[in-house]
Amino acid sequence: MRRDSLLIVVVMVALCAVVVMVVALAGRRCRTVHPGHADATVRRAYGRCGSAAMLMGVRAGVPNVLDRKHINPHVHPKRIAYVSSLLDETLRRHAVPDMLFIVALTDTPPDLGVRLLGSISQAGKPWGAIPINWWSYFGEVFEPGRFDATVAAYQSAAREPAGKVVFRGSNNCETRRHLKRLADAHPEIADVALPNGRDDPDYIDGADLRRRYGKFFVVRGRGAWTGSLNQFALAGGVLFVVQEGPRQPLDSVLVPGIDYVAIRANLSDFAAQLDKAHDASLMRAMRDRLHEKAARFFTAENVMRYTRDRLLEVGG
Repeated sequence: MRRDSLLIVVVMVALCAVVVMVVALAGRRCRTVHPGHADATVRRAYGRCGSAAMLMGVRAGVPNVLDRKHINPHVHPKRIAYVSSLLDETLRRHAVPDMLFIVALTDTPPDLGVRLLGSISQAGKPWGAIPINWWSYFGEVFEPGRFDATVAAYQSAAREPAGKVVFRGSNNCETRRHLKRLADAHPEIADVALPNGRDDPDYIDGADLRRRYGKFFVVRGRGAWTGSLNQFALAGGVLFVVQEGPRQPLDSVLVPGIDYVAIRANLSDFAAQLDKAHDASLMRAMRDRLHEKAARFFTAENVMRYTRDRLLEVGG
């Protein structure tokens, strides 16, 4: 009787071992086959892409540009250099699996039916936002030490959020023109101008603007992103942001109405939201929260962690 029981136990253990081996082999087979299918899907999507983009791969922790297309020699090489250096620095410090992916170099990524990386993310779109356009604000290539030093220089311009809510930018879209018309009706608290070049009397240099003022409108022009969001946040400003849909990397940590004053895309609540500029305690509270979040977000180490996370999403 004891011998029969022992035999049953041995058989059960053996069967369990066989099941474990089969599951392990199946899992290994799936992991081996899946990347090939994913790579083929990405390559087909890249083949359909009719705008500026790069096909990139990570193999054994090393990023490589495999192909590029529709490159504007006046714009895209700087974006390529910044992204390439950012990925190089990120993968020296953080591990990701081998993968193939697309980086869109246009202001608005194409919808190719696969996850890709670009300058913005947007609800319902398979886009991961990475800083492809930061070269003109933080250096032509991503160097951790230089990046942190540039951030510190922006932060040195921080001041009290007193005075008017200001905007200076090109006259290149109807939203900005609409903003100016509405602001002109509130000259006591709003100052919006769309200067035509540096010789225009309304022109104010960006660095001077950040030194002189503490509250800023953020409204995109013809593109889907604006660099002033980052600069004004780092300078300790209070932001009055026109909510236009696309989200930049910093948007991932900000809460509308808490970290900044949110204005509807059609500006229908402009007067009510602008009125908040008169509330000094609210302005200081928003300034402090935004400054704290921007300080945590804009460190070289955090930007590399953020980039790693977007890579894991696009390669998942």
